[in-house]
Amino acid sequence: MPSLNDTLLTDLAFTDDLQVSSTGDLDVMSGLTNLREAILRRIVTVPGSLVHRPTYGCGLLQFQGAPMTLSLQRQIASRLAEQLPLDPRIEEVTGVSVTVPDDKPDMLVLAVRVTVAGLGEQTFQYTPFHELRV
Repeated sequence: MPSLNDTLLTDLAFTDDLQVSSTGDLDVMSGLTNLREAILRRIVTVPGSLVHRPTYGCGLLQFQGAPMTLSLQRQIASRLAEQLPLDPRIEEVTGVSVTVPDDKPDMLVLAVRVTVAGLGEQTFQYTPFHELRV
């Protein structure tokens, strides 16, 4: 029977740069941490910027600094609902909340609720313009 880490995969740990483990190897991340980071990468990647995957990405960076109208919030939610289930670990997007705090108009806060294969519903929160590490 596959473990949770087998289902959610393992990838290289990457924040501002690749990380080195205590053994001197490149560090890895697994489980929900890996899935959370994979979702963030898909959220911020501009479609067409990866030659080998031209339709990958939601391109949220193009909305940085834009007035967060209801129409724009719906467009962002639609992009996420279309893109995230392309990851085989995600069965469906069950909710997207797009907000901008009154005291921080340059901050976009996303709450993404997804059904994860073999794990059920999970919610991940992002501030993509502030935690961006691409």
